[in-house]
Amino acid sequence: MIKQSTVIFILILLSLVLMDCAATRSDINGLYTEQIKFTKKAPVKLLFDLYYYTRQTGFDAIPKFSRTSGISDFDDIFKESIKQISNIDDYETFINTSAHIDDIEKRRDRENKIENSDYVIKLEILQENSFSKHVLGSIFSIGSLDIIPIGYSWDYTMTATIFKKNEVQIGKYSRNARVTNWHQILLIVAYPFSPVEGKTEEVYLESLTDLFKQIENENILVN
Repeated sequence: MIKQSTVIFILILLSLVLMDCAATRSDINGLYTEQIKFTKKAPVKLLFDLYYYTRQTGFDAIPKFSRTSGISDFDDIFKESIKQISNIDDYETFINTSAHIDDIEKRRDRENKIENSDYVIKLEILQENSFSKHVLGSIFSIGSLDIIPIGYSWDYTMTATIFKKNEVQIGKYSRNARVTNWHQILLIVAYPFSPVEGKTEEVYLESLTDLFKQIENENILVN
């Protein structure tokens, strides 16, 4: 006869195996709503100074550097979004990490790129979640054998700060949105239509595209 503890253990394993999810997302906060007016501008050289951060509120005291953007197809999304800027003659990118604090060569490389650019766009991407909510969600999910829907949320904030070559700040814009991944056994049928990866990429693409659209329309990058 199978022991009760064995049955419970098997049910937990089945719950973890069958568990699936479906993601939802919020609208982008801070969207640019002004009417677009095209103005011809002289070509400029840009440096996109990239900073990726992660933070678990309630656990991390401050945002921490991340080596990755948070999505696998960031390069493609970035290249698509900068098409909003009409007068890019040439551009470079530099990804900042915590290791660069002690890396003289990396710091010099960044300084050279700044020197060779007409404008610098400091692009900060913050991925943030609640440590306590994620821990409690995991406890409830396992305790209910994944019958109760549990949502795990990530907040994404993208901030573009624009500097002229003389390091004078001439603009700053921000967008943010939330992606929630819902876990429950029955959501296994919904996952192919709402994967968290797809919802997150939508947030990145819409946020970056709108940021660069505002920069373009407000004629920030004019020599």
